[in-house]
This record gives sequence, structure tokens and C-alpha cells, in this order.
Amino acid sequence: MGKVLPKCLTMRALIVFDDFGHRYPEFAKQMVDRVRDGKFRYRKETTDGLERFLAIFFGLFTSKAFGKRVVKLSG
Repeated sequence: MGKVLPKCLTMRALIVFDDFGHRYPEFAKQMVDRVRDGKFRYRKETTDGLERFLAIFFGLFTSKAFGKRVVKLSG
């Protein structure tokens, strides 16, 4: 927030559950069926190590990110 406030930027978010939460069960059933049938696919990028977190996080704001990004932690 320290970089956002001095530049007078506006942040907005779409909260789907405020308007469409009552339709979630219908959505969930349709999406499960579509993923199972191969009609809906998604991309996932997995990176190992917490030390890479900042690079992965800041990549969300560039054209480097597409789909779901996961940072895998080893115990």
C-alpha cells in the first residue's frame, strides 16, 4: 500500500459472492463436470522454493504470468 497511496491509484476488486453467491452450487457442479469431461482446462505453473516467491509474485503483474501459480515448499 505504501506505493499505491502516494500515487493516488485506485484499486478495485470484483467480489463475486456478493451478487452471485446463491448460484455457487450450480456453478460448482457445472465446472466439475466440464473439467472431468475435458471441456475446461487450466494452466498451472509450479515453482520450488520460498526464495523464489517474490519473483513469482511480481510476475503476476507482468505478461509472464498465465494461469495458476504455485510455490512449492519442502519441509
